[in-house]
Amino acid sequence: MPDITARITTNVNAVGISQNEVVTSLVTRLIPYGKNDMPITSYPESGGRDYLDRQNIAEYGKREKYVYWGNIDDLEMLYKRAEWQFDPNNPERWDKPQLTITGRIVDLFKQNAAIPKISLGDAVRVIDKSLDIDQTERVISEKRYPYNNTNSELTIGHILRDMFFYVKKANKAIGNISKRFNVSIGRFL
Repeated sequence: MPDITARITTNVNAVGISQNEVVTSLVTRLIPYGKNDMPITSYPESGGRDYLDRQNIAEYGKREKYVYWGNIDDLEMLYKRAEWQFDPNNPERWDKPQLTITGRIVDLFKQNAAIPKISLGDAVRVIDKSLDIDQTERVISEKRYPYNNTNSELTIGHILRDMFFYVKKANKAIGNISKRFNVSIGRFL
């Protein structure tokens, strides 16, 4: 994650922080298939099952997802790719609910120009000891009240990385290469 733009703390610039779990994309059972509909049943670690279950299936229920990775024709690679979707080192892991934090903030930048304004897309660190929150995420929505600096509301949470996120990232890389080498390269979309 890039540099933190600001810090939101309940005793400094935040009022009424709340935390919500978003489980719409949560997966507790993954059923992967490789090239030619190859299942993982014959992989030794699968236990003869064609799916991987997570320990949180008891808490969230069976939330299945079928995945077809048509470019994978190696059974071990297919199993490892499926396991990666639940790996603690994977920032996009599928078996954990995404947290969103919402709260009213005091726009301190209006009182002191040295304090940066928190805007949509900024990385912020949210600290609330009563809710046991110390998390850095992006601002994903904002409501601004220009005449009242204590009622603005921010939602901080996990950004869904869809196809357009990666296209934008690729276009930015192409632009950087074009500038550096002074060449014209086409862009995606």
